[in-house]
Amino acid sequence: MTEHFAENLTIQQAANEVNFSPTYFSRIFKKETGHSFISYLTFVRIQKAVWLLRHTDQTIEKIAFEQGFNTPNYFSTIFKKVVGLSPSEYRATKEIIFI
Repeated sequence: MTEHFAENLTIQQAANEVNFSPTYFSRIFKKETGHSFISYLTFVRIQKAVWLLRHTDQTIEKIAFEQGFNTPNYFSTIFKKVVGLSPSEYRATKEIIFI
C-alpha cells in the first residue's frame, strides 16, 4: 500500500493480492493496524502530501492528483480534516505539524 497509495486502490484489489475475501481482509486489516483500509490509505496519502508541501514548490493541484485524490477540492477538504490547516495554510506556516 505504501508503494501504490497514489493509485485508485480498492479493498477488493488489496484483498485479491493476498487471496482473501474483501470482508475478511477488511477485518484483518483493521485488527492489525487499528484503522480501516480507507482511513489508512488516506493517512498515507496525506503524510506524503505534507512532505511535498513542505519540501517542494509543486502546485497543490499537482500534489492532490499525484497522491490519488480525484479533485483538488476533495484533497483540500480531507487535508484540513486530518492536519487542521488547508494545504495552502500549511505550506505558508513555518511550524512542523506531526500527524
